[in-house]
Amino acid sequence: MKKVAVLTMILGYTMIVYGQRLSPEKIKPMSHDTLIKYMQQTMHDFAIPGIAVSIFTGDKILNEQVSGLRKLNTNDSIKISDRFYLGSCGKAMTGFVAGRLVEKGLIKWDTKVLDVFPEFKDSSNLTYLNITLNDVLSHRARVKSFNYSFECDTLRSFHGINTKTRRYDFIKWLLKQSPVEIDSVKKYTYSDAGYAVAASMMEKITGKAWNDLIADELFNPLNMTVTIGWPALYDKNQPWGHKVLDGDSILIPQIPNIKDYQDYDDEILAPAGDYAMSIIDYTKFLQLNLIGLNGKDSILKTTTFNYLHYCNFDYQVPLFTYYSIGWAAFKTKGGLTVSKHDGSDETFYCCTTLFKEVNLGVTITANSGDKNAMIGLHTLKDRIVKYYR
Repeated sequence: MKKVAVLTMILGYTMIVYGQRLSPEKIKPMSHDTLIKYMQQTMHDFAIPGIAVSIFTGDKILNEQVSGLRKLNTNDSIKISDRFYLGSCGKAMTGFVAGRLVEKGLIKWDTKVLDVFPEFKDSSNLTYLNITLNDVLSHRARVKSFNYSFECDTLRSFHGINTKTRRYDFIKWLLKQSPVEIDSVKKYTYSDAGYAVAASMMEKITGKAWNDLIADELFNPLNMTVTIGWPALYDKNQPWGHKVLDGDSILIPQIPNIKDYQDYDDEILAPAGDYAMSIIDYTKFLQLNLIGLNGKDSILKTTTFNYLHYCNFDYQVPLFTYYSIGWAAFKTKGGLTVSKHDGSDETFYCCTTLFKEVNLGVTITANSGDKNAMIGLHTLKDRIVKYYR
């Protein structure tokens, strides 16, 4: 079964609503009733069990709502504090942690992977001799993708005493492999494994396991409640993911047990996006990005936020989407700079969009991850954005 590399599917998904400049004077709350009506219409039209939406500026929540069911064929309604799986939208959080360590002087964006792991130099493919932290975080290192669930069989062959050791052994193996080609159009080749490399680099220089490191640098300072993997994996009262079986069209709940989860993912790749949190907590992180892009230092400096979003960006080329570190960005014909990312594992879906110049963000999560969910969430997002035109 394919583990959805959603960014490759979504980067071209640009609706006409971006063609005009949003109006700062219209940054005001959409009414509760209007947003709920939009959400319920989307769930009906695209067969989505439940949705959470947040509309926000850097310093204000304009509207946060949830609607629908934690699990199909029950009466268990979603609560605003419920956790949704973010998938690859978590890559921005890994980039954020890297930014924290760069600001502390513990690592640099141009630090070479094999300078952190000199013990791997003799066994590594020559292609990887000069790849850097930036390269692995911006999908330009040419390492294998590991964007598909069948590749998890390889991951499970690494039997270290803990995930940190397993990830280290995986990186040693990965750097021996033949490189992939860079996509000549997109200028990068999407790779979850690259984020595992970055995390392993940060684990080695700090001495901390990744889960402890990201908690110390991000989750705890923002008082976020986060779990690794599906939200119902350890608490059946959290939202269940839903999927469509191959060759079928009926959405069914995905049983939240370790065996089924491991058919989709492995904790070695958690830094590529394996986090679940409430729409409230996720919005805290997104607001930091918005205020940082608009010139206000917080946990990170504004210069670091701009690097994360735009280090590979060409302001002279409108509409073309560039991938930097955990964020894809493009310039609209109307002059807006848009940052975005999507995430999924076929059981949940998340889409996030930030509009720098008007200090506006929209994020939507769903507890289904099929094509209907992808189209439905983007349709809802565009409907919300159109409200602010």
